[in-house]
Amino acid sequence: MIDVTSIQIVSSSKIPQVIIDGLKMLWTTPVGTVALDRDFGINMSFVDMPIPKSKQMFTVEVYAKTKKYEPRISIKKISFTVGPLEGKLIPIIEIGV
Repeated sequence: MIDVTSIQIVSSSKIPQVIIDGLKMLWTTPVGTVALDRDFGINMSFVDMPIPKSKQMFTVEVYAKTKKYEPRISIKKISFTVGPLEGKLIPIIEIGV
């Protein structure tokens, strides 16, 4: 299972904290839960999928929603590490301008 609440953001350039906070909000919000913009957030249906499919669906969502809501930022790489306590996958997202 992917733990979206523990997303780690890595940046090779100086990106303002307000943008990083906005990205974290975008990537941790389930789609359909923001009243005036039902498309904001990511589709969380990957949660119950097998790990390879879950990674793929999460990655596609992050790329698509970042392009739509924060076009000033580019995704350089998405990787995953296993959390030490529960064995959940923690996304590591490398961003740039």
